Amino acid sequence: MFRARLTPTSISLIYVVLGALWILFSDQVIAGMTDDTLVLSRLQTIKGWFYILATGAMLFLLMRLGTRRLAASERQLRDTLIHFPLPTLGIDHEDRIFFINQRFTDTYGYDHHDLPNMDCWWRLAYPDETYREELRHRWSESLARVRANDGFLAPACFKVRAKDGSDRTVEFTAIALVQRTIVVCRDITDQLAIEERLRHSEKMAAIGQLAGGIAHDFNNMLQGILGYAQLLSATATEETFKARADGIESTALRAASLTDKLLTCARKGPGIVSQVAVHAIIDEALGLFERTVDPRIKLHKAYTTDQLLVMADPGLLQNAVLNLLINARDAIVGPGDIRITTSRLSSSPADDRPMVAIAIADTGTGMDDSTKARATEPFFTTKPIGKGTGLGLSAVHGFAAERGGQLSIDSRLGHGTTVTILLPLAETPASQEANATPSDGRALNLLLIDDEAAVRDTTAALLHSLGHQTHAVDGGQEALRWLGTKRRGIDAVLLDLAMPDMDGRQCLARLRTIDANIAIYITTGYADDDTMAELQALGATAFIRKPYTRQQLATALNSA
Repeated sequence: MFRARLTPTSISLIYVVLGALWILFSDQVIAGMTDDTLVLSRLQTIKGWFYILATGAMLFLLMRLGTRRLAASERQLRDTLIHFPLPTLGIDHEDRIFFINQRFTDTYGYDHHDLPNMDCWWRLAYPDETYREELRHRWSESLARVRANDGFLAPACFKVRAKDGSDRTVEFTAIALVQRTIVVCRDITDQLAIEERLRHSEKMAAIGQLAGGIAHDFNNMLQGILGYAQLLSATATEETFKARADGIESTALRAASLTDKLLTCARKGPGIVSQVAVHAIIDEALGLFERTVDPRIKLHKAYTTDQLLVMADPGLLQNAVLNLLINARDAIVGPGDIRITTSRLSSSPADDRPMVAIAIADTGTGMDDSTKARATEPFFTTKPIGKGTGLGLSAVHGFAAERGGQLSIDSRLGHGTTVTILLPLAETPASQEANATPSDGRALNLLLIDDEAAVRDTTAALLHSLGHQTHAVDGGQEALRWLGTKRRGIDAVLLDLAMPDMDGRQCLARLRTIDANIAIYITTGYADDDTMAELQALGATAFIRKPYTRQQLATALNSA
């Protein structure tokens, strides 16, 4: 117990006191023992040897005590580091690795047989020689400063090659101890990936908020433009005027697709979903696309003989196909080919669901691996300023994912690109309305409620061209007053969702109190999932998304 309490300081003090007492009293004791000079000389020699032996014993005790304490400290440090929750290395001043904890081996795969010294670490963890030498120089300078001051190295991040060949991002922190340096190697690869996903999520939320805010007003304006263009095209007698009207229509639809791209990228609702025939949608997209393509680019179709039906918003599916066609066109310099093929797959790569594959291949410039890796990233584009928004492929990717499918890209620089959309095959046969034409339905008496004059005028004219009688009013209050006397002759109502005096929700609820059976179609430039669910609960028959075409009006009203 007494020896356990001794310290180097206390032993030194005891030695000094005992030495002083020995020097003061030993000569007096020896002188009192005898007067013989020879005997005194021998006693002095014995006293000297005794002093040497006592000093040696004292030094031995100090060294043994220090060694034991150092060994105990090292054992305590090693035990602590063994259970330390982060990967840890111990390095001595000769760059030998004297300690590797199990967490380090579990994370990076290397053990003490792989890493006896730092030379092996540099060689294995940094196979790129240029990066290795640059990093080694920086590390040596930083570590020298830390060791000189027995200090702490602020965290620094570097790429590391693990034993399994994977690249990890590691945050290194060094602590200098006596003749030792402890290095903590925290793997932050997953943390950085989570942070990147969070930033992406925040960016998508901002995009969705922006798109949702402008969608209704923007699509309302485009509805007027599209309506006038279709009316011009239907009544034009000269081919030149008809072609120009068709060009306005095509441009308006492309402008509408920009908002759809933003909404789809942000996963802001799946749109107005119905069962659609894939080949009919592709043909409609090709009809719009052919007017804009260079005549030196040849279009080829290879459709499967199977009837391909999917559950999707027809407008979003058409926009997805148009996006891929436009990207294919822009990738071709001079003459080239674009091939559109469809097929039915018995299962998807992930499960056993039957899938529809829509592939669009071009003979363009293709993409390298780094470009292909970022191709579906929102706002990433290789096109010149003014030629692309960077939303095309990201919108298609978002659309496919929203519908339970996926997007794949096969491309090599100089060898063209093939982009394939996979969508789940619809389980039930398409209804008669899915492929309806304007002449399929009976003539209806319709009430059109919309606060935009351009939308009222063009929609009423399009409905008239389809053989329907239409009464148009500019708000909910006027509609309710008119219906108070005329409701017996009305077959269906086209109701705008966003209006100033009485919005679509309020008007829908009032209409249902007047007539519980009348068909009420909600027309809107944008409605989120919660709003659509609320309107359905209030009794909405169906939704018609703005901007709509004459064909889409005909298809929707055939069920009225």
